[in-house]
Amino acid sequence: MVGVFFHWLGGLASASFYVPYRRVKTWAWETYWLVGGFFSWIIVPWILAFWMTSDLIHVLQETPSRSLFWAYTFGVLWGLGGLTFGLTMRYLLDNLATRHPASVRICTLLHKPSRVRTLIPIEYLGFTIPDLFVVGYGLDEGERYRNLPFIGILKPGKG
Repeated sequence: MVGVFFHWLGGLASASFYVPYRRVKTWAWETYWLVGGFFSWIIVPWILAFWMTSDLIHVLQETPSRSLFWAYTFGVLWGLGGLTFGLTMRYLLDNLATRHPASVRICTLLHKPSRVRTLIPIEYLGFTIPDLFVVGYGLDEGERYRNLPFIGILKPGKG
C-alpha cells in the first residue's frame, strides 16, 4: 500500500512540476527532464511523505525488505528508463517476452531518429520528423498550442 501511495505522490509531484521556463529553455531536454524527475520523483515525495506520515521511518522499517527492494527497483527502472532514452521500454519488452505472448509491438506517432539512444524496433510508425520542436494534437509549449487539430513546427522565438 505504501508503494501505491508513493507512486500516486510521485505522479502528483510530476504533474505539478514547474521550473521557470525562460531560464531553462536553453537546456537540453534530457537535462530538463532529469532535473524535473529528480525533484518530482525523489525530493518532493520524501518531503510530502514525512509531512503526511507521523512516523515514516517506522513504516519503512516494518515493510518487508523484499517489497522495498522491488518497489525501489521498479521505481528506478521507471524513472531512469523514462528519463534516459527508452530503457524502460526495452526492459518492458524483455520482461513481457518471458511471458510468451502471442505478440508485443511498439508504436509511435512521431519519431525523431536523431534522438534515438536505444535500439527498439518500432513496428507501427506514424511519422518520422526532424529534430524540431512540434506542437499541437496534445503537444504543447508553455501550456499553449495543445488544442491545435494538427501537429506543427514551433519556430524558435515564436513561443
